Amino acid sequence: MRVTALGLLPWMVVAVGWAQGRPAAVSYSHLGVFDQGIARLGDECFVPATLVSRWGWQVRFLEGEAEFQAEGRLVRVVTRQHEGQTVIPLVQALQQLGARFDWTDSSTLTVRSAIRTIEIDQSTLRIGGTLAFSPRLSRSETSGRLSIDLVGAWLDTRSKFDLPKGITVAQFDRETVRLTIERPGVDGAILPSLSPGRSMELRLEGVVLRESGPKPVEVSRSGPQERPDPASTAPRRDPDLDPPPTESPVDPAPPTLVLGSPSFAEATERGAVLVVPIQGPVTSRPTAMYRGPKTIELTIPGAAAPEASGATNAFVTGLTLADDGKGNARVVLTLKRAMAFELGISDQAVRLRLVKPKSEGKLAGKVVVVDAGHGGHDSGARGGKDRATLEKNLTLKIAKLVAQELTAQGASVIMTRSDDTFIPLRERPGIANRAGADFFVSVHINSNTVDNKTSGQITFYHMQDPMGILLAECIQSELAKVSGLPSLGTWSDSRIYKNGGFAVLKHSTMPAVLLELGFINHDADRRIMQTAKFQQSTAQAVVRGLKAFLGGSGGQ
Repeated sequence: MRVTALGLLPWMVVAVGWAQGRPAAVSYSHLGVFDQGIARLGDECFVPATLVSRWGWQVRFLEGEAEFQAEGRLVRVVTRQHEGQTVIPLVQALQQLGARFDWTDSSTLTVRSAIRTIEIDQSTLRIGGTLAFSPRLSRSETSGRLSIDLVGAWLDTRSKFDLPKGITVAQFDRETVRLTIERPGVDGAILPSLSPGRSMELRLEGVVLRESGPKPVEVSRSGPQERPDPASTAPRRDPDLDPPPTESPVDPAPPTLVLGSPSFAEATERGAVLVVPIQGPVTSRPTAMYRGPKTIELTIPGAAAPEASGATNAFVTGLTLADDGKGNARVVLTLKRAMAFELGISDQAVRLRLVKPKSEGKLAGKVVVVDAGHGGHDSGARGGKDRATLEKNLTLKIAKLVAQELTAQGASVIMTRSDDTFIPLRERPGIANRAGADFFVSVHINSNTVDNKTSGQITFYHMQDPMGILLAECIQSELAKVSGLPSLGTWSDSRIYKNGGFAVLKHSTMPAVLLELGFINHDADRRIMQTAKFQQSTAQAVVRGLKAFLGGSGGQ
């Protein structure tokens, strides 16, 4: 199957041999070059978790994961062990931070702060980036022109800033952005000392930088990386359609919402509602997302975290409250079992409804429709030098193994095709609907227009269907543990077809997912996907994901 979107965010859970990696170094912003215990594996860079603490990142280790407070934001990545120490996928973390990074040669990852904001009023200049950079001031002895070098910074050429006459900004060299000021009085102004940071503020006494107030700042809609090929695959954000938030170059505004203590209401055997009372104007809608099938994170913008309430519920094993460092409150729920959620605001409260799937218990007795993508005259995507590897053949092999694993668990399985036959798109979910199936799982292999550009796996769900989202999270988390390929996360099919989604998902009346198990035109992905080990472990992971959705252990 071919997916068209923008960007790339690998969630790299690597199970291939470490011997495939090679020694590497990281040139990190203005802090210099680091080369101890670092390895490059594909396009990912693995670094010791102890190293990032030298960059000011605060690390907390979870089960198989590391959570960082870095550059004022919260980052979570999957870890792995190498020679007795914990290493982390740095590229994944940098993507979440919005940093600019690239391999300047085969062994050095250069990391820079992406400049997002430049604001100028009558006498003050403010600059904000995604990582800390080091501002250095110098003045020409002949012209009096003032140069501000932002060491460890990068400027997207498509960024547009409202700069007054006499002030310019450009990329000076690979690691430095230079802002130049040629305004009356700048040659005699007293230059202050500036400290490294993610933002800087420069006030020049006696210098008028702008005669009138600034116009609104337009920040580039591009992501932190150069614009990728339109057919390459993106993570959860499409930079052209869902631009990254503009980073504030100053301290976050004080909270505008007052939150009461969280509590649970409407408790039944099917779920409950987390209620967080609010007082004050709601300027930005709250958001919620999975941090794993059994962890839900609720963020309430413009609020400070309330005092802990000790609220408990039959479905919740833990509730933590914290501020995210950007003026928002964060509530993290740890669940006893995987649950879907619905988020809304009503009656002066944020309400997060937890919903237990209707299909409960074990796989035994459940009906699962397994759909092998393409078939017959429809070969699907092709890979290899001669394009001889066909998607339809790989999907059928893997779908048959999924069926075997399911029947071993006592489930009833219906395959939309068990040979090289073409089945129309609408007929595939039609088979599941007529059978009253409990689940629909469609197996596909991805592709794009540029060979070896994109690697990894995605699990799709339909639009914003809560049960589809939950099923996708459960299966994708299990695939990530065993595949040996980057996890690109779970996506709504509306990111590909905004007004309708995928036919096989939108016409299914039960929880349904579409798996993209790797890129057939990526040499490493294709080689791995053709192995019996990958195919068998993938089938087992799908079954574990279904069990997790049903409330089982999933990973056991």
